[in-house]
Amino acid sequence: MKKTILAIMAGAAFAASSYGQGTIVFANGTGSVISLNGVSATAAQGVKAQLWYAPLGTTDLSLFTALSSTAAVGTPLAGRFSGGTQTIPGINPAGGSVAAIVRAFDGATWATSFGQGQSAIFTVDTGDPTSIPAGTPTSVAALFGPINVVTVPEPSSMALAGIGAASLLLFRRRK
Repeated sequence: MKKTILAIMAGAAFAASSYGQGTIVFANGTGSVISLNGVSATAAQGVKAQLWYAPLGTTDLSLFTALSSTAAVGTPLAGRFSGGTQTIPGINPAGGSVAAIVRAFDGATWATSFGQGQSAIFTVDTGDPTSIPAGTPTSVAALFGPINVVTVPEPSSMALAGIGAASLLLFRRRK
C-alpha cells in the first residue's frame, strides 16, 4: 500500500512539475547579430545574451522575468550566440505563447553591467514538452532584430575627463 501511495505521489509531482512549460531554441541568426559599440561582439569581449519573458501582451519591461541561463556572444561566430534549448516555466496552457525580449550585456548580470542593449518585445509560440510526442521547440533566431550593446563610461572616468578638461582651460587662460 505504501509503495502504491508513493508511486502516485511521485507521478503527481512529475506531472505538476512538467505542466505549464514551453520550450524554445535560444540562438540568433544573421538578421539578429549582437554588436558592442557598433562592431560585432567577439567571445573575448565577454558579452552575454539572456532571454526574458512575460505573459502574452505584457508591455511593461519591469514585469519580464529572466531565464536563469545566459549564452556567450561570439560563439560560434562574432555577433552570434547559441544558447541551446531552453524551458520557459509557468506557461498556461503548456506550449502556449509568451512575450519575450533578448537582452545583451557585458557584465556579470544585466543589472550590474555598464554596457546594455535589448531587442523590441516579440511573441514566441513555444513547443509543448508535455505532449506525446513532445512539441518541437520554437527558434527565436528570426523573431528579433540586431542588438547594439552600448557601454557607458564609469562615473569616475567621466570625472577624470572633466578635471583634465578644466585644467587645460586654466592653463590656456594663463597664457
